[in-house]
Amino acid sequence: MRRSKFFCISVCALAMGVLSIQAIGQQLPALSISPIPPTLTVGQSFLVNVDISNVTDLYGWQLDLNFTPGVVSAGTATEGSFLGSGGSTFFIAGINDNTGGSVTNNANTLLTAISGVSGGGTLEVFDFTATHSGSAAFSLQNVTLLDSQLQSIGASLSGATVTVKGSTSVPEPSSALLFALGLLCFTKRAVDRLLLMIERRTP
Repeated sequence: MRRSKFFCISVCALAMGVLSIQAIGQQLPALSISPIPPTLTVGQSFLVNVDISNVTDLYGWQLDLNFTPGVVSAGTATEGSFLGSGGSTFFIAGINDNTGGSVTNNANTLLTAISGVSGGGTLEVFDFTATHSGSAAFSLQNVTLLDSQLQSIGASLSGATVTVKGSTSVPEPSSALLFALGLLCFTKRAVDRLLLMIERRTP
């Protein structure tokens, strides 16, 4: 009887161990956002990387990046190195909306490769500028990951936050400078008109 109980306990423990190993092996791919650096000053440019880890057979992806408008401003976006490690790609940089706080319809796909890429790396790199002091949050939305059979790949998503310190906003041209520039333009036009009048009166 004791041997039977011991055998059952051993079998259960072994089964739990196998299930734990399978669960570890079946962890979802993870998409994360990495601002570089996470602490900024007003007027400073910085990069925001969208990274992926623990993915298998990734052939194409699409995503939207959301951010806090008024604190940071989106610039250009470039392709990360991960998907291109599997062959030629077709990359589409998204559309910036600095008023609403988004860069939408970013996408990339392999073109000639038979299978996708596995592992982890950077999918896309966004260039930003800190425009006002405060805290800016970044998040991912409308994410689609496809394997080489065009089947959807599930993934977990995580965001990030940056802190902007310094002046309240990117310095604007001073009123005195704007007045001087306007006066300069007015003076140039006046001189041009005067020279034209002299030319017309000269026999």
